[in-house]
Formats: sequence, structure tokens, C-alpha cells
Amino acid sequence: DAVVVLGGGWAPAVGLPLGLEASDAFDRLLAGVEVVRTGRADQLWLAGAVGRTNGPTDGECARDWILRWGLLPAEKIVVLPPSRNTREEAARTAERVRASGGRVLRLGVATSAWHMPRALGLFRGAAPTVGALPADYPASVALARRAEVGPNWFPRQGSLQHFYLWLSEVVGRWRNAGAEAAGKAAG
Repeated sequence: DAVVVLGGGWAPAVGLPLGLEASDAFDRLLAGVEVVRTGRADQLWLAGAVGRTNGPTDGECARDWILRWGLLPAEKIVVLPPSRNTREEAARTAERVRASGGRVLRLGVATSAWHMPRALGLFRGAAPTVGALPADYPASVALARRAEVGPNWFPRQGSLQHFYLWLSEVVGRWRNAGAEAAGKAAG
């Protein structure tokens, strides 16, 4: 019924030609657009953070870019209220599902493959059926390239980035587990 694209793959860039600055994770937005464009979902929900003070949010920025390029009609795009992290994106999404009055039964979550396990854990319960739409496979590409050129004993910048992503997810899972335990103890 809808696919929610988590923020983090782009940022508003007011005054630049594209209106946004894309990162490696930008393909999560492209994957979400493609799912709606091909009719596998009815709506594209755009999550993300607040931009600069008095500037557009990530979601508004992405919507404007999609409309400028004519990728989807405006009525297919929903910009969710801004959020600071994945937990808040899941909460904003659940609010939107409840506001749909039962029209959204299936929800796809588009995010980076490395982030998907934690994201799905947070999105469980947002809709009756929550599915994964993984994108952005930096480790897979890096491993494929490494296989082509053979072993190299010197650290690479990409290796440090992959370590950072891994560590971010491990810490995020610890935080989620702690929050769940605190909620059960209180309830």
C-alpha cells in the first residue's frame, strides 16, 4: 500500500542546482520511487530530519526533487513530519498508518541494507504487514571489487566507513534493547 523511505541518503542543499546533496544511501530514495512508479505500492512516504533552521526537511527536499524530475505525481507522495532518528521515523509512520483509517495494511521500509535489521525491528507493529526494501549495499560492492584486485594488506577508507556503519548499528541495537527492557519494567 505504501513504502516509507527512511532519511539519511540526502540533505537539503538550498541554492545548489539539484536542491539536494546525495550520499551513498541515496539509492534508498530511488528504490522507493521505483516501487511506486511501477505500481507495486500506491504511495511514497518520505521520512527524514529537519533541515537547516527555516529550511526544508529531508522529506520536503526529496519530494521537490521527485516532482522536478517528473518521477511521480504529487498525489502519490506523502511527507512525514520530521524526525531525528529511526525510532522517531517509525513512530511518525505508525501515526500515519493509524490516520489512514485502515487503508494502509502493507508497508514497505526502504533503507540501506546494513540498517534494515534494526529498522525492521523498530517498524514492527507500524502496519499489519511490514516488509523490507533494502538498498545501498556498500559492503557488497567493496567485497566484489576486492575480489577483482586481490588481497591488500593496507587499510582503506571504505573499510573504516564499513566499520563505522557496523558500530553504529550495534550501538543502535543496544539502545533499542535497553529502551524495550525499560518499557517492559515500567509496564
